[in-house]
Amino acid sequence: MNSEGLTLPASGEKLPPPVTRGIPRGARRVVVVSALLLIPGFAAAWLVIGPSTAVGLVAGGALSIANLWVLSRLVVKATAFADVHWATLTAQLLFKFGLLGACLWVLVVPLSIDVFGLLVGLSVVLVGAVLSQIVDVLV
Repeated sequence: MNSEGLTLPASGEKLPPPVTRGIPRGARRVVVVSALLLIPGFAAAWLVIGPSTAVGLVAGGALSIANLWVLSRLVVKATAFADVHWATLTAQLLFKFGLLGACLWVLVVPLSIDVFGLLVGLSVVLVGAVLSQIVDVLV
């Protein structure tokens, strides 16, 4: 039993029940919806603004989706057991944050990716999360 009086499983279950293939179902749904949003976003950016913005949109979207997946995975691993190792979790999250910053720097400075497309692509997870919740409410 823990401090709240809840009995913890003795089997050492690694993933809580709503988790499939390493991340929660809700996060998986947001990842899929976000990835699907990149297809019409790429086509629209290519046709309306140009190919450099379309490439930036895909690069930002891919980075944003990867960030969500890694964050979801870290949270599942950290909360799967009764004792959370806060120092390890903090170190992993700071490393992920630094890696994200390094990826953004590489995209903007050496690769000269279109910043407008990159910013639109980075927001694809936010739009994907909203659409995923709307679908949940309607279904």
